[in-house]
This record gives sequence, C-alpha cells and structure tokens, in this order.
Amino acid sequence: MFAHRDYHAGNLIIEHGKYGGVIDFNRCGVNTAYSEFDKLELFSSRLSIPFSKGMIHGYFSDDVPDVFWKIRSVHMAQLLIFHMIWVTDDFPEDLPLAKEAIAYVWDMYEGFNRTIPKWYEESQA
Repeated sequence: MFAHRDYHAGNLIIEHGKYGGVIDFNRCGVNTAYSEFDKLELFSSRLSIPFSKGMIHGYFSDDVPDVFWKIRSVHMAQLLIFHMIWVTDDFPEDLPLAKEAIAYVWDMYEGFNRTIPKWYEESQA
C-alpha cells in the first residue's frame, strides 16, 4: 500500500481553522496498512487526542478491531528503538525531545503491560 509514512499532526497545514493539506512527503512509499499510525504516540496524541482518535476511527469506520491494538503495541515498542537511533544520528540537538516522547509512550502503554494506550481509553474526545 502507498503511504505517506510521516503522517502526524505536525505535518498538517491548517488554514483558517480548517484542514488545508499535508506536507513532508520525503518518506512516502510502500509500507504496511498500519504504518500511517506510527506517529500517533510520538507526535499526534500529545498535540491533539481528537485528531488521533479521529484518524483511528476514520480508518476503521468506528469499528476498531482488537488485533489492531495488539499489532500497534508491539510496533510501538519496536518503533521507540528506531526513533532514538534516528534522532541520535540525524537530529542530536532534539535528543531531549525524543527522550520526552519515549517517556510519554512508555507511560501511555504502562511499560507495554497494556495494548491500548491510556490516551485513547481515558479520553472522551
């Protein structure tokens, strides 16, 4: 499946309070169906829980399967390692922000003792 591969709230253009477009297509290409959710915990849910939940519910037409959460939690655990390597190699000045994001993800999954992140379950958005 063709994917943006860096789709998150920080790469959206908002004009006059409405969706105006998406930027940053330098990572686009073929990837797994769930790859567009990679940045939810690292970027989007920290900026906007309604956006993050809407992305999930829109993709699944409000019927999110349990297997999605199982795949997501494993994928997020793996993604944290690659996120730290990416920041260390390419943006070392952002290392404090990366550590903060990783701590947030660790907390949201309670050390990966849960499959559904707290931001999703605890929000009413």
